Amino acid sequence: MTHGTIENGPLAVDSHTFLWRYVSLPTLLLYLDGRLRLPSVLGLRRLDRLEGLITWDHVTQTEGFSADQREQLWKYVRSMLSPRDLESFDLNTKLGNDGNQRVVYQHWQHLVSSTRYAMSFFLAGHESIAMWRLYAPQGFAIRTSLDSLNKALKSTKQKWRISRMKYWDKSVEIIPDQTAVDAELKSVLRRPFLLKSQEYEYENEVRLFTVDSRARPNLIVENVRPEDWIERIQVSPEIWSEDADLLRDLIKARCPVLQNCIGSSPLASAPSDADSILSDMEANASQENAEKNWPDFLKES
Repeated sequence: MTHGTIENGPLAVDSHTFLWRYVSLPTLLLYLDGRLRLPSVLGLRRLDRLEGLITWDHVTQTEGFSADQREQLWKYVRSMLSPRDLESFDLNTKLGNDGNQRVVYQHWQHLVSSTRYAMSFFLAGHESIAMWRLYAPQGFAIRTSLDSLNKALKSTKQKWRISRMKYWDKSVEIIPDQTAVDAELKSVLRRPFLLKSQEYEYENEVRLFTVDSRARPNLIVENVRPEDWIERIQVSPEIWSEDADLLRDLIKARCPVLQNCIGSSPLASAPSDADSILSDMEANASQENAEKNWPDFLKES
């Protein structure tokens, strides 16, 4: 895989399917400036405490890796141990204990979670009121697609992968027979950040991710032109219509190339001319009633 290209899978994403990202105004402005900010998988645990974690078992060790990959992983982990831990590790090896498997797994799992950076999307042909309320009640929905993301990321230095999430009942142990007949599951075992509790299945999540060995809380990717990946920007239906107008004008001024891609959510109820006339009539009637009938003390601030 060359830099800037997106590897699709293990749970492949259709190139034309709509992908939605629900964001706040500061995040949107960052995107309009041509930058992406991706949190590490560790950072995502504020939303799901099990994010990027799967229960340790021998299946991950034996089925998730080829023999060569497993040998490389054990050699690497051994080189990272302190002298005291290395002594214990070598003693376990000599005695044939399986404690080393857990040590290797824990080192690998932490490394993967701290050096993988993810950007999540909701896969659907339409907006979701649940996603609005959870992630951007006063924000924006950005619509994109795999084709557009490929166009936008081709000039970046990172290698990318995109996949749908695999939802799993984490109280149920994964057994070798399952990995033998489920190639997707076997591949996901090496990418635990693609395995999520079944309670989150309603999110229908697609995850775009990359690797950075610096293990920072966030990864900033520069020079990602918004017009290459943003197909549509919708203003939250929870925002008052006049405020929504101001926000659309702000986006157009900030990024004129997207001025024809900005709208309000179809879930919003914009007032019609008739609504405005009725509202003015009711306001005038209320004011007239106040002037004629209110006690003077009710008119005080």
